Amino acid sequence: MQCNLRVINEGLLNACIGLKVTDKMLIDICWKTAQKKVVKEMKSRRTKPVNFSKLQLRRVFNNSSFEQGGRFYGGWWQILPKSYRKYITIDDEATVEVDFTGLHPTMIYAIKGAECPDDPYELPGFTQRREAIKAAANIMINSKDLGKVYGAIFEDEKCESIRYEAKSVVAALKKKHTSISEFFCSGSGLKLQYEDSQMAEEILLSLSGKGIVALPIHDSFIVKLRHLKELDDTMREVSTRRFGREFKVKHDDEAGLLSFKLVACDSSESDTEIDEVIDLISNENMLGIYLRLEDEPHRYYQEQVRQMTRGLTV
Repeated sequence: MQCNLRVINEGLLNACIGLKVTDKMLIDICWKTAQKKVVKEMKSRRTKPVNFSKLQLRRVFNNSSFEQGGRFYGGWWQILPKSYRKYITIDDEATVEVDFTGLHPTMIYAIKGAECPDDPYELPGFTQRREAIKAAANIMINSKDLGKVYGAIFEDEKCESIRYEAKSVVAALKKKHTSISEFFCSGSGLKLQYEDSQMAEEILLSLSGKGIVALPIHDSFIVKLRHLKELDDTMREVSTRRFGREFKVKHDDEAGLLSFKLVACDSSESDTEIDEVIDLISNENMLGIYLRLEDEPHRYYQEQVRQMTRGLTV
């Protein structure tokens, strides 16, 4: 396991993993990924920027068992808001993200030998709230107590749009997935995470053997746009090898190309706000490896170079 992790991390260290955003976008990312601390007396919020120097992965297991959990954590790209992942670059090339569709329900159906619906998270009456339904379904799989499911759905930010319809959602999911209903409230989530982490490891190692760097985000992977087919094929092959069937994958055809479109600098952004973010990065001894997209160098422009990814200072 450690040898495999070392191979994967060496590939990441030898790549130039960057982010092409404007100053305004960087500020937005910092706020959205911030570790927030509300000071009641001041009514203010302190933030900590993304630590772009975090390039090494680790596997996190649970309950003192090497068969529960095991997912990869540690890469700075993992905490980026999903809408900003399309601006990630590898060796200054555009990237694309490919993910398994409805991974855990698909895995459960494969274990049961049953056919999974095209979209396990699609429910009548909730067509515009798929992400909330997905979060609710995962809560049901992870929980061991139905009574706690409703409270968890109410408190989960991703379930905000269905917060007051939790009972209807739970009933609809049970009705849609009657053939795997015993997995609901079974506490199977960590065991499923172990299985998907093993798939992720195999995918990363397979790509590494071909000289392809992939950035894992649990059930999805980011690669250079020109490596899309290799990633797509590898994900399907690994799922077939492990579960006896090919899992569905999806990607945004245009997402990777968007990262190379010029983004006009918003002149309304004040220097004070920009200075605040740059100071935060400097004070935390982090590498400001975001890339500006203007034609002319900006005074805050910092380009990530290969030496920086190897942990050297400049």
